[in-house]
Amino acid sequence: MHSARKHFDDLLGELKERVMEMGVRAEKMVSDAVTALIRKDEALAREIIEADSVLDEMELEIQSTSMVLIAREAPVGRDVRFIGSAMSISTELERVGDDAVSIGKKGISLPTDFPPEYAPDLTELSEKARAMLLDALRAFSRNDTYLLDQIIAADAGVDLIWKRVRRRLKQDMRDDPEFVDAGFKLIQAFHHLEYVGDHAVSIAERLEFVRTGNLVRFNRATF
Repeated sequence: MHSARKHFDDLLGELKERVMEMGVRAEKMVSDAVTALIRKDEALAREIIEADSVLDEMELEIQSTSMVLIAREAPVGRDVRFIGSAMSISTELERVGDDAVSIGKKGISLPTDFPPEYAPDLTELSEKARAMLLDALRAFSRNDTYLLDQIIAADAGVDLIWKRVRRRLKQDMRDDPEFVDAGFKLIQAFHHLEYVGDHAVSIAERLEFVRTGNLVRFNRATF
């Protein structure tokens, strides 16, 4: 019995490692996407697009492995909640990759050079959203409930930056009609970064479910 439990724990550990690897890749994609946009680096943007297919394959692998574990090992209680959380988290990470691709593509399609006055805002939002994502991954790896509270608190700050920049971009678009196309693409890029924070919150919700068995919905800022 002890040997069977150790074998199962080893399988769960391998599943956790795969999710963590996927998370690290997704976070790097977001970081690279912001760099590609600010620098209008088309080559880097295309690397992000190509990297997304790897992330998609990792999600499918995690989903498949999880289903096999459920079918073969018949887990119950916390174990089945953990496996379910791995599946849900991989889906959120795949969406983070999609957001990174969308940001990177703006580096290709932006009709002008990136407005330097918006670089600090984009960088700040990127850093905060990625920090939330990394905290979510650490919470998953370490079963650290304190980090969940940090993620929820940080989400309000991300939302404030997003709303502030959105107002500023809309005003710039009204003041300069020639800026409308670029402004719209920048709004989209900022919004995709805000989504990264939302994905981190969704991961935190799933981890709270693993801990308590209750699927809660943390309070989020409203628009």
